[in-house]
Amino acid sequence: MNIFDNQKKIALAPCICRTQAKKAGHGCDKPMEACFLFGSHASFYVDNGLGRYITPEEAKEIARRNEAAGLVMQPFNSQYAGGMCSCCGDCCGMLRSLKKQESPAAAVKSNYYAQIDGDECTGCETCLDRCQIEAIAIVEEKAVVNLNRCIGCGLCVSTCPTDAARLLKKSEDRQYVPPETGMETYLRIAQERGKI
Repeated sequence: MNIFDNQKKIALAPCICRTQAKKAGHGCDKPMEACFLFGSHASFYVDNGLGRYITPEEAKEIARRNEAAGLVMQPFNSQYAGGMCSCCGDCCGMLRSLKKQESPAAAVKSNYYAQIDGDECTGCETCLDRCQIEAIAIVEEKAVVNLNRCIGCGLCVSTCPTDAARLLKKSEDRQYVPPETGMETYLRIAQERGKI
């Protein structure tokens, strides 16, 4: 969890997706105060009454709680991330949209993917219940990962009772290096869309 170690300011804020879902009458039971902001993003949230400052140690403890609750950790897409969301498949607009796609893995920038060893899998379905993107199915009483759907979050790995689930690094030619800053991320997106 070294994303927290070098931050000068860390703020914790309620998840905007779960807040919206709750107000619309269809929220979930996942932790509400779960998303992190760093640096100037943290200052903005705290200055505007949208979050509160926390220490790196508190952030790590909250991140562990979020992972145990089955939330997908999604840092902003840059090397110096301005924050990190903690997303559920019920309320998060991004994950809900991805779940509707045939191949969510193609739309997500991740350097990892899950693999389940069929010899070690007991078919307990723990991973099936934790996968927020519906990338795991039980086939002949064993869990199988659909690599077209897996976004490499690792939720299936952390609670596998037999250690059959593993998070593997993609090959060098498939590694993604995020832009250095958030501004560079937006510039890259604009270039890819032909806007600049």
